[in-house]
Amino acid sequence: MPRLSDDPELAAHLHRLATETGVPYDALAAWANQPAPAGIDPDLWAAAGRDRIINGTAWNPAQLEALRRQVTATRTTAADQAA
Repeated sequence: MPRLSDDPELAAHLHRLATETGVPYDALAAWANQPAPAGIDPDLWAAAGRDRIINGTAWNPAQLEALRRQVTATRTTAADQAA
């Protein structure tokens, strides 16, 4: 399955979110490209991720802050698993 961040439209939205949130683009791309959890259809997971990224234009400050926390938690978990 292609990575969401490889889609030019989604990459543009991720760059916008990076600017709005201060979260580095590479962290947002890693968050966007997380594999589907066990038991969840990868195509549905990707579609939900795509919608979540594109609809980020309507996110309010509290939702953007939640995104910052989610991305930080994702990076921490990934780093812990890599160690």
